[in-house]
Amino acid sequence: MKKRYIVASLILFNCSLNAQVLTIPDVNFKNALVNTNCSLVGGTYSDVDTNNNGEIELAEAAVVTSLSVNNSNISSLNGIAAFTAMNALYCTGNSLQTADFSANPNLDILDCKNNQLNSLILSNGIYYLNCSNNQLTTLDLLGHSYLGLDISYNQLSTIDIPYSPIFEDGLNISGNLYTSISILAGGIIENFICDDTMLNSLDLSHVANQYPYSKSIRNNLYLQEINLKNASSDFCFAVPGDEEGPGETCSVYNLLSNNPSLSFICGDDITRYDAATQTAYLEADYFKMLNGNPAVNTSTYCSFLPGGNFNTISGNVRFNLDGNSCNETSHNATNFPVKILQDFSVVGRSFTDLSGHYAVYASNSNVTLIPNIENTYFTISPPSYTSSFSGFGGTATADFCITPNGAHPDLTVSLIPITPARPGFDAVYKIVYQNKGTMAQSGAVNCNFSDDVFDFISAEPTALHTLNTLNWTFADLQPFESREVTFTLNLNSMSETPPVAIGHPLFFSVAVSPTLNDETYLDNYASLTQVVIGSYDPNDKQVSIYYTQIEPPFEYLNYIIRFQNTGTAAAENVVVSDNLDARFDKNSFAIVSASHPFNSRLIGNKFEVIFEGINLPDSTTNEAQSHGYVAFKVKPKFDSVNDGDYIENKANIYFDFNLPIVTNTVTTGYYTILTKAKVEEKEAFALYPNPAKGLLNVSIPAKTTVRSVRVFNILGQLVQTVANHSSATTISIDVSLLKTGTYCIEIVSDTGKFNKRFVKI
Repeated sequence: MKKRYIVASLILFNCSLNAQVLTIPDVNFKNALVNTNCSLVGGTYSDVDTNNNGEIELAEAAVVTSLSVNNSNISSLNGIAAFTAMNALYCTGNSLQTADFSANPNLDILDCKNNQLNSLILSNGIYYLNCSNNQLTTLDLLGHSYLGLDISYNQLSTIDIPYSPIFEDGLNISGNLYTSISILAGGIIENFICDDTMLNSLDLSHVANQYPYSKSIRNNLYLQEINLKNASSDFCFAVPGDEEGPGETCSVYNLLSNNPSLSFICGDDITRYDAATQTAYLEADYFKMLNGNPAVNTSTYCSFLPGGNFNTISGNVRFNLDGNSCNETSHNATNFPVKILQDFSVVGRSFTDLSGHYAVYASNSNVTLIPNIENTYFTISPPSYTSSFSGFGGTATADFCITPNGAHPDLTVSLIPITPARPGFDAVYKIVYQNKGTMAQSGAVNCNFSDDVFDFISAEPTALHTLNTLNWTFADLQPFESREVTFTLNLNSMSETPPVAIGHPLFFSVAVSPTLNDETYLDNYASLTQVVIGSYDPNDKQVSIYYTQIEPPFEYLNYIIRFQNTGTAAAENVVVSDNLDARFDKNSFAIVSASHPFNSRLIGNKFEVIFEGINLPDSTTNEAQSHGYVAFKVKPKFDSVNDGDYIENKANIYFDFNLPIVTNTVTTGYYTILTKAKVEEKEAFALYPNPAKGLLNVSIPAKTTVRSVRVFNILGQLVQTVANHSSATTISIDVSLLKTGTYCIEIVSDTGKFNKRFVKI
């Protein structure tokens, strides 16, 4: 008998639940639920009132998975909490002022645009939200991972956009009142819209790309800076098809216009070619073109960290010289290269700073680091380090300890022209010598120059000056220790004897002489050819050798890049960027000296020197302190240059966010020692008259086709190009406009290259 009562009670309870009516105060909301096909239940659209009793019961609301009540003149959604299974709600075009979805745990999609919302509380599971065209002043988006987000045209004064792996349905932050916005480091934005805002700056550097995405950045009257440096390309161009294959479409839509205050765009160092305009665009320059304001500055150096997602590996390289383990009191390895490998290939190098510290920013989870020892004098512990990150944003420490491996005496020396040489002015030079071996060294340094054209002024430390020579002695030079000497010479003017004119070559040599036999004596010597100039650009580049023989082992080419702040305010940061010739042997690359503390890296062929926080004064405030430089040396790879080849090099210098200053191009020519037969063959190309004042004639051997003729000055700079000639017995070149001095003419024919010097008077 008792069991029957229990069963009857359960039946009554279930009937009570099914019959429980949901209170819905808003008449229009209830009407939409009862009388329109607004809900999706079990794959079928119908009204929510499935038993047609004119009411919405709790059981009916609890099974609805999608609800659409657009444009129904609804002012309140009270009762929506009962729709616990609902994963999509569309309530656009109503009169809602507040909405609370905190009791809808399964709500994934919410489209509530075009209402009058001033308060919106979200559920925890939303991944698509469109609340545009409302009156929201605050909105908490954190704790969600969105596929699509549209918060445009509200009254928001502050907002944080949370991390999301991919905004595949776009991100729209247009309108609103905020002057800054935070987009947390994250994934891909396939369609980004930022129109009509009050933003002062826009930082998309943390938004990673797998491919370019569409974007619209328009009508932002106060927008001054855009950062697109995210380690991936943000733009592309369609590639037309041709007879060799089909083209490629570019569905990316980019619109950047009417941002009148825009003054700076930062982008990645990525160039793409537009076949339609036959123009190659650097990323930032492309967006500058879109905005239509030629006064906008562009750069790749708005920050010194890579954009996008990356992990950081850092550490110290120290020398264990006393037989104990490396510690904080050990000698720091300065300017020491650490090779970076990905998939067993070297992709770059990071160099230690003055404290022996280095940092590597890796976009790959597995990166191997190996200290780059150019000899076998030392052992490294550990010999390498391989990262094992999971995801991005991680950090790791990799320290290396270098221990001597036997007794190896080895010194090296370099000579750097700190200033140009000008008639009648002082010129400053610096000698840098280093102990590359494992033993403390003593010895002497001497520098040869011409006392005929120079007057010795001073040296630091004090030098012994004899005819044409400066001498210094040193003692107790520790392994990997570098020392410097600086000396000043005054160059003869045109009125002195002998007179020195612009274009006159000056020759120097320097040697370091150890007391012990040196194991690699070739780098104990260095030479410098410097050409006298008049007025000059303080931002320039020089190379120590302009012409040399192809005779391995190659000589080092010593480069110096000089810069000066000629602006009107101090430069907070200076960056020197140099694309090295692919024929250089990067294992021979070494930083020699710099004027200020710096960080540096060599990624691919690009060498970057970052003087962060240099605060270089402008020349009008402090001329003497407004200068700086960096010097490095490198050799060509074995068998990389042929007879008559030239290695050209120039650099870009960035002062803060200004456009880069491009230095002059310096050139080093390589040639072989010619045999008698080869000399006779080459001499068939005769130059006359030589010296030349007006026309320089080149006689061409019979049955020889000339392809190109170029003229270089002694600095290796291209100064004149002559139109190609198919076949002629004589080519006449007008050299009347060239300055007085020595030049090299290069003729390329079907029989090879011919190089010969001539003098312009």
